[in-house]
Amino acid sequence: MLYKKSKEANSTIFAPKPNFPRVCFSPYLVPDRTATVYGEGGTSRTIFYPFSGVTEELKAFFRDISGTSKEQEPRLSYVEGARDVAVLEAMLESGARNGAVIPVKKF
Repeated sequence: MLYKKSKEANSTIFAPKPNFPRVCFSPYLVPDRTATVYGEGGTSRTIFYPFSGVTEELKAFFRDISGTSKEQEPRLSYVEGARDVAVLEAMLESGARNGAVIPVKKF
């Protein structure tokens, strides 16, 4: 199963394979959120994301097109976009196949 709903935390757990790390995200679209990565042996690590991403990407986009910065924002590369699309495609295909494990294309 690629993802399942957690009853106790009301969050979604993504688990590509039983032995691979799992990531748990808050289901709500709020500016402050955390992700918990569960590794083998019961270890876990919580990461805090202070922004939704869209605001920061828009700031970088406007900074790039205004010419105030000579450095390119690495998150705006076509490779990062392809990686985002690959994850979404795998999630959609998994849903179409009733939760089958779908490998994510690597770029």
